[in-house]
Amino acid sequence: MAGEDQNPSVGWGAEVWLSTDETSANLKELVQVTQFAVPGITVDQEEVTTLKSPGKMKEFIDALGEGEEVGIVLNFRPGSDTDEMAEAWEGGRGRRAIRFNVPIGGVPVKTYDGVFSFAGYNRGEVTPGGKMEATLNVKLSGPLTSSAYSVPA
Repeated sequence: MAGEDQNPSVGWGAEVWLSTDETSANLKELVQVTQFAVPGITVDQEEVTTLKSPGKMKEFIDALGEGEEVGIVLNFRPGSDTDEMAEAWEGGRGRRAIRFNVPIGGVPVKTYDGVFSFAGYNRGEVTPGGKMEATLNVKLSGPLTSSAYSVPA
């Protein structure tokens, strides 16, 4: 990043967008998001050790990758557009495109796009004095791409 400094930043200004299908053409911003993790990918390692592996060390090669499951935490507002989108996905299952926009200094600078499977929608606890939260759990079901920030069309 040109002109990069070493100052840390906070997540204020981040965005999560959810599509109604596997394309980015139907993305709609989720509102009242309080936190999320950008999913990573783990790669299985297949052992290929032979009787003459160098230094008597086990050897491995990359095998299949697997996307992580992450939670998108929301202020729970029953019946809101965001709640209705999560419930529709819960009822219909399938895969959907999600876009994560990550900021520096409150301004989104990086976009992560992927197709995700529905992994759960936890509506949390309702208490007399506590904030209601829900968590939409999603699992990366293909490659995660990154690019400079782009506003969904």
